[in-house]
Order: sequence, then C-alpha cells, then structure tokens
Amino acid sequence: MKKVLEDSTGGAPGSSLNSGKDIMDKLKEDLEKIFSDLQSRFTGVEAQELADMCFKAGELFDRSSTYVRGMKTFCKGMMEVRYFISGLKSGTKKSAPVQVETTIEEHEWYPRCIVGAVALSTIYGDNCKLGEVIKKIDEEMKKKLGGHKNNGAKLDKCKGLTNADVLLGKALIGGKIREWALADKARANIDATKNKAIQRVGSVMDDRDKLCKQDQGYPSAHNQLKGNTNSMASFLGIVDSAKVENNDSPNLFDVLVNDDLTFPPETLQEALAPLVNTDGSGTVDPSKVGEVMEQLKKESETTVGKYSIINTLVLYHIIYVSHH
Repeated sequence: MKKVLEDSTGGAPGSSLNSGKDIMDKLKEDLEKIFSDLQSRFTGVEAQELADMCFKAGELFDRSSTYVRGMKTFCKGMMEVRYFISGLKSGTKKSAPVQVETTIEEHEWYPRCIVGAVALSTIYGDNCKLGEVIKKIDEEMKKKLGGHKNNGAKLDKCKGLTNADVLLGKALIGGKIREWALADKARANIDATKNKAIQRVGSVMDDRDKLCKQDQGYPSAHNQLKGNTNSMASFLGIVDSAKVENNDSPNLFDVLVNDDLTFPPETLQEALAPLVNTDGSGTVDPSKVGEVMEQLKKESETTVGKYSIINTLVLYHIIYVSHH
C-alpha cells in the first residue's frame, strides 16, 4: 500500500492522502482508469471472431425482424466484457486476430473483474434476451476461449470475486458506468449512428426499451435484472455454471443488483481514515490495518455485513494498491 500511495502523490502539493476520503478517491480513480480501458473496447472495432460468434444471436428473431442486427450487436457488447476480463483484446481492424494481453500483472486482475461485473450488470443486465443470447453463443464462446487459453488467456481469474467485491465496485464505479451508458443511450435515441460505442451500448439499451415491454409479457426492467443474475454469473465465469444453474453456489450478482444493499461513501471514508499517518506526511501507515480491522469488527456487531465489506476494502488496498 505504501508504494502506491507514494507513487500517486508524487510529492505534489495538495495531492497527499490525508483522509479516508483521499484514500477512497484514489481507489475510485484506479477503477475509473480500468473502466476507460473497457470503454475503448466498446468504441473500437470488434474482431471478426466476435462477429462470427454473435451471428447466431440474430437467429432469435425471424430474418425480416429489425431486431436481428440488434441482437448481434448486443452479443458483441457482452463479449467485449467477457474478453476484457479474460485478458483478450480485438486488434485495430476487424481482420486482425484477437490479442492475448501478456502484460497484465497478477494484482491487476481483481479490479478488472470488478469493473467487468459492474459494467455487464449496469449496461446489459435488464435485457429480456440476455439469457437467450448467452445460450445461443455459449458453446462457440467456450470453444474460442479454450483456444485462447492455450495461447495464454486467463479464463478463471474472476472466480474468487466476492459479494463484498462487487459492492465495492458498485459504490465506487457504478455511477460512472451508468452515467456514461445513459449518455450513449441518449445519443442512440436521436441517431443510432452517433453513439460512441458503435451501437454496442446505447443502441442496445434503446432496443431493450422497445423490445422488453411489460405489455408484451416481459417482466419489469428491475425484475428482469434480478432474473438474469444466474446467466450473468455463468457468462463471466465467476462461478461454476453448473452450480449456478442448480442454485448450489452463492451468486454475487444477486447482491450486485439489490438496491437495498449499498455501501455509503461516508462509511468507507470513516473506515479508511485511521490508516492515514498522523505525522502530516500524506502517507498511509500499514501497521494500522490491524487496529482498523478490530474497530470494524466491533462496528459489525450492530451493522450486519459491514465488517466483511470493509475487510475486503482493506485487503484490496494491501494487495492491489501496493503494487502501483
């Protein structure tokens, strides 16, 4: 932790970490940088293999339907997220082969998984065709991912993600992702050719509103989101798909989409504040972690679940942030 905070301040006046809010803002900044990387995948050209894979998604509708293209685009957007958390990236042109990102360090997977999970849920989670699209491409997707695994892709890095992890992500980056996605949706509503994500975000969300109407027998957006949690967990490979389908494994997406489960910024700030050195140096004192954890344990006696969430946050600082 000490190294990352030293690197982040760089000795610049006013940039030191002097409060829990400063530490929280640093965490948020790190996640926003990772989301910017994912944004570039949405706005770039997809690899031909994604186009080929997602062709089957169009089969959910008759060829004459206006939604055929939309389903393919929906599929491509979700696949960009799946490839992102697997260390895979499309080239600069459609004909270029998918690249395996070999420079991702071990500590960088954790925040990448968090951003991927929150983005999938926020942008695509309430689509009434999500489960059907995933089923259409599942076999081919696993085949392609398996091939990339032989070349160095990492397919299981997100399996250790926890409920506390995604609550952290929702608190720190969820609003940013939603704001960006809704802005792209607004552009799509005016002119589908003008949304920056090449229709993979805004147009998909706009199509969802037109297709998944309650008067057509579909659940409300909120209920559809809750109904898609198993499909999302299986799609990202966060838990074993067989266990998810049989309800044998906890599904962190159930926690992620629950609006009643939130992590207020002030709680996080309060929890992290004791980690700040009291000597005015603008640095963090790792020796205070034990003290912070003990205090949080006491607080958890009256606040259900609070301790486990903060525990993850502190470990995040120690493991991830210390590598920067």
